Amino acid sequence: MTGTYEDAEAISQSFYQAVQQVMHGNAVPMLALWSEQDDVTYCDPQGNAHKGHTSLVVYWQRAAQLNSTEPGSISVQAELIMLQRSQDMACAFMAEHIQIRDKDQLHRMKAMATNIYRYEGQQWKMIHRHSGSPTLKTQAARIDNSYL
Repeated sequence: MTGTYEDAEAISQSFYQAVQQVMHGNAVPMLALWSEQDDVTYCDPQGNAHKGHTSLVVYWQRAAQLNSTEPGSISVQAELIMLQRSQDMACAFMAEHIQIRDKDQLHRMKAMATNIYRYEGQQWKMIHRHSGSPTLKTQAARIDNSYL
């Protein structure tokens, strides 16, 4: 049995709900979305590659810990640009609209991301993510402490 197109679209939105939890110091919902198999990979906004389930656990727990000091200072809204799906794989191309609150300033940025899911164990699980470095909408700028 395979998942439906709607299931694949829903898991994509679930990822961004889990991102909000990470931004409040909780990595548990994020880790639940990822496959527990060791072929998972993630290229973070700084261009660092993470391979294997253990590496992702370390990454997301660290991201949650870093963001717990100022919960809610980063928020992300995602727009699905394209979703391609086969029987057991789905690939979502996303536009991410990011807001970072820094003291009295609000920085608005945009990043593009590709999220790949595999249907395993009767549900869609994330197996790969590549997120580009966020850029300010008015000028290019790298935010080195953002975790998405």
